[in-house]
Amino acid sequence: MWTGLVDHSTLYGALRLDIERYDKRSGKTLLGHGTGFIVTVRDCGGYGRFAEFLVTNRHVVDPAFGPKGTVTTALGALTISGHHQPRGRRLSPKPAKAILRSPAPIYPNDPDIDLAVIRFDRQDREVLEGDGWFTSFTEQQIASPWVYEEADVHAGTQVLTAGYPSLGGQTNATRPVLVGGVVASDPRFPSEFEGTTYPDSALCHAFSRAGMSGAPVFAPIPKNRRHDEEEEPVVAFELGIIGVNAGHLRTAGTSDGVISHFVKSTALLRMLASLGSQTADLQIKLADAWDRTD
Repeated sequence: MWTGLVDHSTLYGALRLDIERYDKRSGKTLLGHGTGFIVTVRDCGGYGRFAEFLVTNRHVVDPAFGPKGTVTTALGALTISGHHQPRGRRLSPKPAKAILRSPAPIYPNDPDIDLAVIRFDRQDREVLEGDGWFTSFTEQQIASPWVYEEADVHAGTQVLTAGYPSLGGQTNATRPVLVGGVVASDPRFPSEFEGTTYPDSALCHAFSRAGMSGAPVFAPIPKNRRHDEEEEPVVAFELGIIGVNAGHLRTAGTSDGVISHFVKSTALLRMLASLGSQTADLQIKLADAWDRTD
């Protein structure tokens, strides 16, 4: 299934995030970790003809996300570490690192959707290592809502997640790892786990550790179908980003688990459309029109 679909850029498209949080009570700076990835968008409204956005989970960068309570920390600088993978299987990835001194995350209108997008254009980031380039994905690689409506992605679909898991304590992997799994719930509906509903998300049977939140989730997506009168449909596949890993679901205080969940690509497309992406806006409008005529 994965033959010819996965290459070095699939792995190195995942970026390590080191997040500084300022503790208002103690005055100390706390450090958190996560994963993210870059989406490049062309003709993006007020952002110009070419824009880059860093995608991750809201809980990675928003101290106020999650159970309600007193928020005592504020988001500080965000350091992004990763690699720029040149085209060609024999070419080695080049280390890259940059920092956003004052990141400004953008969140979905629904406060319960665990998703965040941060502008990451070259003028917004300070380069710490490398030439300022990271491996990135295009908006065309984000799976459209059709993959769920047409059951191209369904319970049992194989998935891959690339991220930076914690290795214990405050240490995270210096290179991303690729973890396999399967979609564990019907992605056409909000996922539910132990009495909690997660909007615009699906459950996944895949091992997840702290640090992998915000990682891209991949699946083989039908590229085209050719129907012959007397033969089975011929389907070609391409690799698509079907969602953003939102981490494992804890039970009885466990820190790791094999049931995780991801925010569906539909939510990401809506956010990109709201930021001016014409491609994402068209995908959403076509899907909405199909729903109205169904």
